[in-house]
Amino acid sequence: MPARRSSDRSSTRTRYLTTASSRGLLLAMGLLLTLCWMLGGVTVDDTSADELLQLAALPVIAWATWRLSAERISRTMTMALALMALLIALPLWQLLPLPHALGMAGAARPDLAADLAVAGVPIAKTHASLSVLATERSLWSLLPALALFLGALMLRGQAVRRILQLVLGLVLASAAFAFYQLSLPDGSSLLLYTSWGRNFGGVFVNPNHQGTALAMGAVIALAMFMDGRRRARQHGGYRHWLYAAVCASCFAMIPMVNGSAAVLLLLVGLVAVSVTLGVRDWKSSRRKPKGMVPVAAAILMGMVVLSSAVAWQRVDQDRQIFATTTVKIGKQFAPLGTGMGTFVPIYAQYQDLKQARSETINHAHDEYAQWWLEGGVPALLVLAAALGLFGWTGWQVLARMPSRRLRTVAAASWTCLLLLLLHSVVDFPLRTTTLMATAGLLAGLLFNTVNASRREMDDDQDREAAPQRA
Repeated sequence: MPARRSSDRSSTRTRYLTTASSRGLLLAMGLLLTLCWMLGGVTVDDTSADELLQLAALPVIAWATWRLSAERISRTMTMALALMALLIALPLWQLLPLPHALGMAGAARPDLAADLAVAGVPIAKTHASLSVLATERSLWSLLPALALFLGALMLRGQAVRRILQLVLGLVLASAAFAFYQLSLPDGSSLLLYTSWGRNFGGVFVNPNHQGTALAMGAVIALAMFMDGRRRARQHGGYRHWLYAAVCASCFAMIPMVNGSAAVLLLLVGLVAVSVTLGVRDWKSSRRKPKGMVPVAAAILMGMVVLSSAVAWQRVDQDRQIFATTTVKIGKQFAPLGTGMGTFVPIYAQYQDLKQARSETINHAHDEYAQWWLEGGVPALLVLAAALGLFGWTGWQVLARMPSRRLRTVAAASWTCLLLLLLHSVVDFPLRTTTLMATAGLLAGLLFNTVNASRREMDDDQDREAAPQRA
C-alpha cells in the first residue's frame, strides 16, 4: 500500500508539472503571437521589429525543445519535425560554398560572373544564393514561425483551444484598430501605414492581408459555433451564439477591406470548414441530408468561386505580369535559384524594361513563382513535400478523426492554412511576419491534433484487444 500511494503521488506530481509547463508555454506563445501581430504587419523583408520578434522567439524555441525532448516521438510528430527541418535546410544549404562548376549552373550565372569580372570583381566562392546576407536574413525571419510551430506541437488539453481563440481575438483586435484608425485625423501617428491611403488595414500595411485575416477569423468562429451548438444540444447554454455573431461580423467587415480575393477566400473557408466538420456528423446523425445535397452544394460553391477567381485574375493584369516575369527569370537561374530574399534586386535587373515602374516591385504576387525564382528545384521539392503533408493531414481530419473536440481545432487550422495557400497564388500573405507566424502556429496545431487523434484511436484499439488476449 505505501508503494502504491507513493506511485500515485509521483503520477500526480508529474501531471501537475506537465500542466504547469503547458500553461507556461501557452503564455509565452501567446505573448510572442501578440507581438507578431502588433509589429509584424509590414511587407518589407527585414526591419528592426523583425529582429525583436526573432529574439523573442528564442525562449519559446528553447522551452518547446525541452518539452519535446521528454516526448515519445510518434510517426506524425516525425513528419512534422521533418517538414520543419526541410524548411530550415533550404536557406541553410544556399549559404554553403559550392564547387565552382555547380555554382555556375544555369544560363544566367556565367553571364553574371563575366559582368563582375569586367567590373574587376572576381568571384572567390560560389553559393546557391547570389546574396548571402539576404538569405541569412531570410533564415532568421523563420524564427517566430518555427517557435510557434514547435510550441503548438507541445500544447496539451485546453491550451490547444485557447491559443486558437487567441488568434480569433487578435483578428478582432486588428479590425477594431482599423475602425479606430478611420476616426483619426490625417497626420496622426496611429495611422501606421498610409502608402495605400486611408484604408481598413488595421495592423497590416496591405489591406488585402487584413481581408485574409478576417476570412480566417470567420472560419475559426464558425468552427467554434458548430462545436458549441453540438454541446448546447447536450448540456444547454447559449455561448455558441457569440461565435455566430463573431463569424457574421467578420463576414460583414470583408467588403470594407476592398479586396476581391478576401470575399472568395471567405466563401471557400466557410464551405470547407462546414463540410470538414459536418461529414462525420452526417454519418452519425439520424437526420442525414438527403442524397448528395451537401456534396452538391459544396461543389456548386467551389465552381462559383473558381469561375470568379479566374475572371478576377484576367482583369488584374499587373499580377499576371509579375508572376510570369518571375517564372521566366527563374528559368534562367534554374536549377539553383537566386537565393531566398533576393527577389527585389534580381527582378529589377532582369525584368523587361518596357514593364519597368517607378515603384519597387518587392514581391512576385505569386508565392509559388517566387519560390521557384529564389529556391529553384530544391524549393519546389520542399514545397511538394509540404503540400503532400497538407493533403494527408486534411484526409486525416476529414475521415480519420472521430473526436469532435480535436476535429474542431484541426478543421479550423487546416482551413485557415488552405486560405493562406490559396491567397499565395495571387499575393504574398506569408511574406508578412504576422501571417507567417500565425501559419506556423496553425500548422503546429494541425499536426498536434492529428497526432492526438491517432494516439486515442490506438489506445481504443488496445483496450478492445485486451479482453481478447486475456
